[in-house]
Amino acid sequence: MLSLTTVEYVTNTATFLMFCTGIPPCLNMMKTGSTKNVPFVLFLIGSVSCTNSMYYGREIGNSSIMNLNGLGAILQIIYALTYLAVTKNKLDCVPYFLLFLLYFCSVYYYLYSIVIDPDLVRENVGIIASTICTMMLFMPVTELPGNIINKNADGVPAVMLVGSCICSICWLTYGYLLQDVFIYGPNFVGICVAFLKLLMFPLYGGSKTKTE
Repeated sequence: MLSLTTVEYVTNTATFLMFCTGIPPCLNMMKTGSTKNVPFVLFLIGSVSCTNSMYYGREIGNSSIMNLNGLGAILQIIYALTYLAVTKNKLDCVPYFLLFLLYFCSVYYYLYSIVIDPDLVRENVGIIASTICTMMLFMPVTELPGNIINKNADGVPAVMLVGSCICSICWLTYGYLLQDVFIYGPNFVGICVAFLKLLMFPLYGGSKTKTE
């Protein structure tokens, strides 16, 4: 039987490495001045997901989840700010940042001003964290129609998809051992989506984007 401590260590390591997969596209963006295939929205949602998971880790008394996702939130915000510094369409990013701030203010007010019962707060934080994580892991699916029509593999970089897939497998196992559906639930989606998106690389990776 798998040791919970061993799985936790592997999961933490895989997650940290997955967080670091945002570094190569950001470095390339800074080098070339091009923001093509840099998933700005995914970085923002990733920071939201990590922050929610950090609070959930605090609510259930799991310092490993709390600390790891705190680090993840910082890295995702750095990636998003790097994108903002490089992109020539800075005004297009403003609505996303405003939604980002509005979301946090609304959730914080709801959880700590309206919901009083600590058990309900814990459950609500779990539901919110699980929902946002599922949305984040599902996002690459929206790129598939364009990939198939244009016969390319544009979108989320392969390194990030591989990291996401490995990470989802680890969290699925870890969450199952903890018997926490809020942890393992979203990762079924993550594994399936990453696998489907990765198929675009052997199919269309070497093809040129179709133009009108």
